[in-house]
This record gives sequence, structure tokens and C-alpha cells, in this order.
Amino acid sequence: MNLNSPAKVSEVLFDRLCLPRIRKTGKGGDSSGYTVLQALAGMHPFVDMVIEHRELSKLVSTYVEKLPGFVSRRTGLIHTSFNQAVTATGRLSSSDPNLQNIPIRTDRGRSIRSCFVPGGEGQVFVSADYSQIELRVLASLAGEGALRRAYENDEDIHSATARAVFGDDSPEHRRRAKEVNFSIVYGISAHGLSQRLSIPRGEAASLINRYFDIYPEIDAFLRRCISEAEATGETRTLTGRRRLFGEFAAARGTQRKALERMVVNTTVQGSAADIVKLAMLKVAGALEAELEGAGLVLQVHDELVATVPRSLAGRAVQIMRESMEMEGLLQVPLKVGTGVGANWLEAGH
Repeated sequence: MNLNSPAKVSEVLFDRLCLPRIRKTGKGGDSSGYTVLQALAGMHPFVDMVIEHRELSKLVSTYVEKLPGFVSRRTGLIHTSFNQAVTATGRLSSSDPNLQNIPIRTDRGRSIRSCFVPGGEGQVFVSADYSQIELRVLASLAGEGALRRAYENDEDIHSATARAVFGDDSPEHRRRAKEVNFSIVYGISAHGLSQRLSIPRGEAASLINRYFDIYPEIDAFLRRCISEAEATGETRTLTGRRRLFGEFAAARGTQRKALERMVVNTTVQGSAADIVKLAMLKVAGALEAELEGAGLVLQVHDELVATVPRSLAGRAVQIMRESMEMEGLLQVPLKVGTGVGANWLEAGH
């Protein structure tokens, strides 16, 4: 059979192997997409083979075969283009090639990062990224409450949520709590959460309700974002950057729900994007002023990557952490993790 044909894969999964039908495609057929395959993993060897085949095909076609074609003949380096005004939330995007989309979730995917090495002789990468920046922004904007206190006390927020929602922080419950924490930032529905966690919609709705019982300030903040956007026709980030929502007041049904999610996402993710851009300015200026031969080369949402002479790596780590952990910007601490390596994978942490 043709493993590259979703229709043929679905036929084998659901008509021949009689595995549970989980989701429909836009055209009404049975979906064999990523989330469906993850939910079916382990039920039959064919499922695991399809997952592996798709991962390998994606890595080969998107990265292994294409990235070498972007190496500049003049410099011998890969140069991406960063776009300031493409994403509605204000995040930078990357194109030709998209270096913000290099895989990280699987061992094979991570190995692609080992192919990225600094351009200068004797240089290393220094990577610095924010820990849970969007949740920290949410805790700051929402005001006094349990989420903010957890960050002030330097707690593991996912474990804290798991204990509050499930009664313990076992690995499985912590994983689910982590999914709920990050999903709330995007205004996810019970239907959306049920698909992410592969649980019934009723159970997902119950999880969301328990979450808001624990963090009522988050529920109040989300409602406040939506009501203000409806009243003013706009939403603003932490730094005052606006996104207009003039069509909001007249929207109904699914359009209304989609706009509500956009309002929340723009407010929180947009504020995080503003913080990262401020950090880029501070880091670039500090590195240029103090360390000869050092400079930023990449931004991947909440991660900054610099190249520095190996002998200066320790000081570069200090500069990047100090520049990024801007005290007083939020009502909770900003935390930054750092790593140093001869390639991008090694510099991870």
C-alpha cells in the first residue's frame, strides 16, 4: 500500500484493522492525522510503523534534503529572513529557510539540530531561553492569586496544578496538568482539550472547570480581556501594542469563539513576544559592547542563540541571563535557562 496516502492509511486502520474511529476530516472521512495516530499508538504494529514512516519522511524531505540548498555560496552559512509583520500576535517569524521550525520533540528530530554549527573557527553556540514565559505573563497580568504565588515561591507550576486538579503529581497527571496550563493560554475549548489529551469531552470540561476553581483570577482575567476587546474593538499587549478587533461585537457562534481565543492569545503571547524583542535589544547591545566576536544569530520564539569565542562562553552566559531576566517588568520573576555547545543540539539544556 501507499503509506503516503492518508486515505489508504485510514482504510487499513479503520476498515481492515477495525481500530477506533476518533476524528473526521473536513470532507467527512476518517482522519489518520498525528493526534489520531498518537491516540491509537500501541494498539497495532501498523500504527507505530505509520508514525515512524511519517516522522522519517518529514525529516528527510523538509530538513535533510532542503536545508543544504540554503547554504550561501558567498559566506558558506545558512541565513534566514526574520519577518516583523507577519504574525498577528507580534512574534517574529522566520523564512527561507524557517529556522524556528527545526524539530525538538523526538530524538531523531533533535538530531537535526546537531547539524547546525557556528560559522567562525573556535566559536560555540550559547543558547538562552525563557522558562514558561507565557504562563508567567499570564500570572502577572491576571493579578493576585494562586498562579502568581506559585511563581513567587519558585514552585513547579505543572506539579502544583496536578496536585490541585488530580490530587497528586504523578508523571501522567503532571503531563496532563502541563497540557491544561499551556492550553488555557490559548483559550482552548473542552472539545480541543479532549482531543489533545484523548479523553471524553465531558472529562475535559470538568478539568477546565477544576482549573478555574483553583485559579479564579485566570478565569476573571480571560473574561476581562474579552469584555474589553468587545467594548473597545482592540486588545493591547503589556507594552501597549494594539491589535484591532472591530468585528468582535457583531460576531456570533463559532466566529465569536474564535475571536475570543485570538483576543486572549494576542494579549498573552503578544506580551511575551514584546518581552523577547526587548531582550534581543539588550542582549545584542551588551554582547557587542563587551565581547569581541560575539553576537546574536538566531531567535526561536522564547530562545535566543548567540555565537561567541569558546574562551568567552562563560561571560556570554552571564550577559545573556542578566539581560533577559529583566526585574520589575513582570509581577513574577522571569527565569532563563542557558547552555553552551559546539552545535545547536549540544547547546540545548
